[in-house]
Amino acid sequence: MASYAPEYRKQARDLVAEKGRMTPTEIIKEIGNPPPGIRLKSDGRGSVTTEPIDKRRARREKAEIKRSKAVKPKTEGEAAYMRQIQRQAKAQSQSTEAQFVSGGRPSIAEHDVRVASGGSSEFMSVSDPEFKLHKDKIEDAAYRKFGEKVVVDIDNVSGDVRLIPAQYHNKFQPTSQQPGIDIPMGTDIDKALNKFASTKFKPTRLIDQFTPAQRRLLARAQNYQEKDDLITRFKQEGIGSNPLSPLNQDSAAYGGIESQTNEYAPTLPGSSPLADLIRLAN
Repeated sequence: MASYAPEYRKQARDLVAEKGRMTPTEIIKEIGNPPPGIRLKSDGRGSVTTEPIDKRRARREKAEIKRSKAVKPKTEGEAAYMRQIQRQAKAQSQSTEAQFVSGGRPSIAEHDVRVASGGSSEFMSVSDPEFKLHKDKIEDAAYRKFGEKVVVDIDNVSGDVRLIPAQYHNKFQPTSQQPGIDIPMGTDIDKALNKFASTKFKPTRLIDQFTPAQRRLLARAQNYQEKDDLITRFKQEGIGSNPLSPLNQDSAAYGGIESQTNEYAPTLPGSSPLADLIRLAN
């Protein structure tokens, strides 16, 4: 057995190169335990690496502190919203239908985006046990594969798990209007992740976010100042006439927007929000 980390890491990687993808547990069965104070882990690229146990412990403690701060309600309104979601989860768990379908397992009040990836208590929903398991599997696989380049959220129209490129994710915009793909229950997760990896996403154009009624108002505007005032008003009301946060909803589910049939919103060459508005006004 290798006596120090670099030698052990090389031995483990050579084994993976020879036999193909292996879990750390399988590797340890072949070459023995890592040196004291070192753990073997996947490197997210089909091989393995080593990490000091103290470093892992410090990272987990830091993540727990971050999570505790994020979970704690920042306002009375947010605290009331959390209590509302928790009551809904409890009521749903106690319903006869839910108990029959779930086998007695409770529904869960959870963050739409996990706290470790930037989620907050402003955006929560009630998940039944099967959906919770489905979402957890996707989170584990997606964050292991893409790291901080992806955000796992919930589509506010379909209710499915939605993968959104982190660079385009906006918690104040309905998720169905953001570039990404949905992963319904029953979908092959590996295939979905490969599809996400191979798709070239583009940011959603501002003009595409307006409702037909809002577009007509913009078309009637007499000048740029009037257009600018309208856009400001739409943003304050919520683009697409939708509240920006379910915290302000009577229901945990926020919707009421037009269903998006495309899995991602392409930007046409040479287009921009300003150019769109100019064409719209003519």
